Amino acid sequence: MEPVNFRYAEHYKKDAAEFDYFEERCGATEHDERRLREYIISLIPNSVDTILDVGCGSAWIAKNMLPKHKKVISLDISVTNPKKALSIYPFSNHSGLTADSFFLPFRSNSFSCIVASEIIEHVVSPADFVKELIRVLKPSGKLIISTPYKEKIQYVLCIHCNRTTPLH
Repeated sequence: MEPVNFRYAEHYKKDAAEFDYFEERCGATEHDERRLREYIISLIPNSVDTILDVGCGSAWIAKNMLPKHKKVISLDISVTNPKKALSIYPFSNHSGLTADSFFLPFRSNSFSCIVASEIIEHVVSPADFVKELIRVLKPSGKLIISTPYKEKIQYVLCIHCNRTTPLH
């Protein structure tokens, strides 16, 4: 159970400001992330027209899908990541949006594909999160959710003091 006073929106807005999701990775981290991303990209059907990237981070969905003429909406609770995504990938079929994934500003049945990669482990209520994603997914749409396995984090943003804190 999350602490009653936990303000997830404030926390993840600061997280996006503190950590550069667009910085270059190297070594094992880059290799693992590349393999995961390749796998997720392989799951996106060619027939999809619009992809909602929930918790867009470094906008790797946009990077990979915009050249394939897919419309991509890079969504994040922070202003930082969608804004940077648009500046790096300024395609006419790319939109950036700051929104809370528990209250998506879209009509039901809007998207043929939704990707929520490495975000579900951060949400306060995974069931409500998935329910909202399903609400905006078309009946025949594809929902892709991933979560880390054996992830090794060096630093985290503490939910108690809201400061960068070494893991150990």
